[in-house]
Formats: sequence, structure tokens, C-alpha cells
Amino acid sequence: MPEMIRFVDDKKHLMMKKFGATITPEAVLVDKNQHVIYQGAIDNWFFELGRYRLEITEHYLIEAIEASLQGKEPSVKKTDAIGCFIQGATVDKKDHHQH
Repeated sequence: MPEMIRFVDDKKHLMMKKFGATITPEAVLVDKNQHVIYQGAIDNWFFELGRYRLEITEHYLIEAIEASLQGKEPSVKKTDAIGCFIQGATVDKKDHHQH
């Protein structure tokens, strides 16, 4: 069974930098060796910034967790997270929208 680790406080952006996260919210599921199992959107609620579906039809993070608990690889390993850029993340300035 995979070891579960929860990162709560990343004020120094160590995990953000390690895994290349640039958007909030962006989920990163890793194994005990910190190899990325899944990275991206939690689900498909948002389909573009400020626009969301009335009903979620894809649960990317839950499906990745369930697959990893069964010792399998998730069918979706990476998606594009939709949200705001994380302050301090390296991004292309022309595409950066600061909140």
C-alpha cells in the first residue's frame, strides 16, 4: 500500500519548485520515492479561468489515488490545471495574469 504524505505548508515554495507547479489549485500525487504519479487539475470543474461546469464529470485526482492504491498507474497522468499563477513561480511573463 502506498505511503500517504500530506504537504500543508509550503511558504518557501520548495514543493512547488521541485514538482514544477505553477497554478493554484494544482494537485501533485507522488509515490514514496517522490516520483510523480499524477499532476494537474483536481477535476474538470473549471474548463477555463472563471468558467466552470455545473456538474463535474472527470475526477482526475481521485482516480489517480484509487489507481495507485491498487498498485496501478492512473489512466490520466497529467492535465492542465486551470487557475491563478502561484506568486514566485517561473512563468512566461506575456501569459502571466497576476491577482
